[in-house]
Amino acid sequence: MASNTTSLTGSQPNANVNDGGWPKPEDGTVERSVGGSDWSTYTENPGSPYPYSAETSFDLPVNDDLLYFIARGGANMGHLNIVNSSVVKDTADVLVHVDYKTQEDLDHANICLLKKEEENGEGVGIYTPDDWHPIPNDPLRFTATVTLPATSDGKPLNIKRFESTSTDYVNTIGDIKASVSFGALTIQSGAGITSGSVFAGVGTFNDAKASIKGAFDVSESLALTVANAEINAQIGLVAGTQSDSSTTDAASGGDFKVSATASRGPITLVYTSSPVNSIQSLVASTVNAPVKVTLNNAYEGAFTVDSSSAPVHVNKGSTSDPSGQGRTRVVDQKSGGMDHITGSAYWQPNSGPGVTQGTVQITTTRAPITLVV
Repeated sequence: MASNTTSLTGSQPNANVNDGGWPKPEDGTVERSVGGSDWSTYTENPGSPYPYSAETSFDLPVNDDLLYFIARGGANMGHLNIVNSSVVKDTADVLVHVDYKTQEDLDHANICLLKKEEENGEGVGIYTPDDWHPIPNDPLRFTATVTLPATSDGKPLNIKRFESTSTDYVNTIGDIKASVSFGALTIQSGAGITSGSVFAGVGTFNDAKASIKGAFDVSESLALTVANAEINAQIGLVAGTQSDSSTTDAASGGDFKVSATASRGPITLVYTSSPVNSIQSLVASTVNAPVKVTLNNAYEGAFTVDSSSAPVHVNKGSTSDPSGQGRTRVVDQKSGGMDHITGSAYWQPNSGPGVTQGTVQITTTRAPITLVV
């Protein structure tokens, strides 16, 4: 069995090196690749649908401007896990585990350490040939685990930018918001995205075939997009950094944009926290599926709720003033029939800037909408 480890800084491997998949030029240059018989460890799994396993690992410098993960190719499916660690170091560990049926199947995979010089980025890619469509299906099953380290001063680790791109990987984020801060976090998937808890300045999550669920805190913007699946998210808006998230209700200010878009699937959003005197924008849209949005009562601004041929409801939430001033919660609404309501919510006296700049727009068709404000 031919060796397949390469060190090709500044170049791309020849696609004919072996039968495995390889990265595209835009994925970055290949610093190292593992495939064939060059995995670090091999294990037998008697009686399992996948009788064999193998593993290899890579290190990514956490101070780089970009860390990324790519999975591409036929029959390339599995899980990506993003977790934290109590170990103090300056690199993130990426462990790639594969369960496979035959060595011939495994020979179709190459795992590459990648580098993008212009973006000061490093990443890991899992590749199989684009035109590989084996029968029976699922000859390989990958699990990639990105373990983010602790810092020596105990403060949250700052990752400037992290991107994950795959079509058939479940992306799971652990309960990491207290220990890791992402400047920008982008995940594109096709098998589901779940977050225990995560904090980012800008969060972008897109799943082409499955649901998005979990807790997402942001200090600037959050975009959740699915096709024929569900969005069920707990959203925290943080004025400042994630170290402020435990006291968000006492924080003040900020300008936040949130969108939740489903081509045809239910949307449930619960705002767990948001700062007083903030400016908030929300657009939630789907088709032929219900929507329920519960805003944090710090929200001030206008709202529009519209569903063709189905009832819509706007309910007042908590009347306890989040600023501690004892103000009165006011929710004005105007009905345009059973399927359309406009209005505004604010505190008086001493309303914040959101009263004139905050906006909530919720739309669907042939399904109910409930807004708690």
